[in-house]
Amino acid sequence: MVKSRVFEERQTLSDVGDDNNDNDDNMDDIERFEETIIAVSNPPIHHHHRTVDWTSLPHDTTIGIFGLLSYRDRARLACVCQTWRQLGTSHRLWKSIDMRPHALDLSTASYLSKRCSKLSHIRFRGSMAVSAIIKLESKELKQLNGDCSRDLTDAALSMLVAKHGQLERVQLGPDCERITSDAIQAIALCCPKLKSLRLMGVRDVKGDAIEALTRHCSHLTELGFLDSSVVDEKMLSLSTYLQFLSLAGLRNIQWNTAVNPLSNLHCLVALDVSRTEITPSVANCFLAMESLQVLCALNCPLLEEGSSSVFFYPRKKILLSRFTNLKKGLALLSSQALIGSNNEWATQQDLKHNDKNGLEILNWTEWVLSHALLRIADSNIPGLDSFWLKQGTDTLLRLVKSTQEDVQERAAAALATFVVIDDLNATVDPARAEAVMRGGGVSLLLDLAKSRREGVQSEAAKVLKFSCKVVFKVS
Repeated sequence: MVKSRVFEERQTLSDVGDDNNDNDDNMDDIERFEETIIAVSNPPIHHHHRTVDWTSLPHDTTIGIFGLLSYRDRARLACVCQTWRQLGTSHRLWKSIDMRPHALDLSTASYLSKRCSKLSHIRFRGSMAVSAIIKLESKELKQLNGDCSRDLTDAALSMLVAKHGQLERVQLGPDCERITSDAIQAIALCCPKLKSLRLMGVRDVKGDAIEALTRHCSHLTELGFLDSSVVDEKMLSLSTYLQFLSLAGLRNIQWNTAVNPLSNLHCLVALDVSRTEITPSVANCFLAMESLQVLCALNCPLLEEGSSSVFFYPRKKILLSRFTNLKKGLALLSSQALIGSNNEWATQQDLKHNDKNGLEILNWTEWVLSHALLRIADSNIPGLDSFWLKQGTDTLLRLVKSTQEDVQERAAAALATFVVIDDLNATVDPARAEAVMRGGGVSLLLDLAKSRREGVQSEAAKVLKFSCKVVFKVS
């Protein structure tokens, strides 16, 4: 309530400053006013005992707080006291490890090995982390996310999946330049419980590798080959149980030929063909598939040129493209209707708890959208100002609120990329910055800027810094 009142008064004072053209004085007034409001609304509380015994907190509360720390800080808890030493070994603290901000060396991995026996999710960067991951000796690793995988080799990945045969989800990229069919076949042979495989930037894929996935991974329901120049329609002999498929950024596919094998995927509910040469006639064929619910086709030039010839059934199908309403499409996925009369975004909490399939579709859609928008922003494609201002910004701000951490990070990075059009010279697009501010981006980005995750924190701070600077210059 206080923060809301302060923000409202900030806006009021900013409007007053427009007449005086003196932003520095205006900011001083805003800051003094904010301090006054907060001081009045939060009077000092006088305690008889100022000493807080942190060891007296309930153990569940303490473990919950420890869970917000990085793995390095969690490992240091044993140095504080005996109570924290004992709590610091709880398996609840070692279900997930993010190795990207701080590399995990072999000695630390050996020290943490026993604690990580129940480890289920690891995020890492590059091939140097593979030896440390193997050292952890986790027997229950279910999810593996590798960023900046340009130096990740077949040998390293094969060794990793051979050690962790319980893997259910593998995501690697972007730029998996050194990953070939050999590693993909190793995944297929070693991980029979695999449910999801997302590979970005693979440069050497053969049909036998995809066939191996179909043959050995009977639980595989999601497959993604993004930005791969070698995957073509001849390799699309996929499992009929596949539900989610992303072929974004594939320029080597003859879509008229690809329609037949993809139409045989009778369980397919969501398809991503963003940044491809898909045509309106092919899009119509996909939308006519009985099982398909979502078709994501962002930045498809041939499709957008002939958009008038694409049929679209709002009640049955959701087409996500530049000429459709992305905001409405996501809202339909989350709750089949917009919340309230002010067009606020629906959230995952609005889904029925028993609607597992609906939640999976929403999560997948958020992931492919965040990836597509980031790649479009990175490419700095001319002529997209109207798209960014009308719905691109709103979509990214919606994705910032996702419950998926990697979607949040990617959306924040995309915001920073398209707002700060020149990092070297700190050049900001004023219209795009204002769109972020106008769309409620301030509060969202402030929350992300306080995040414990360093990647999303830095991107959010970058957007705030430059956007606010532009807004105050204009005012």
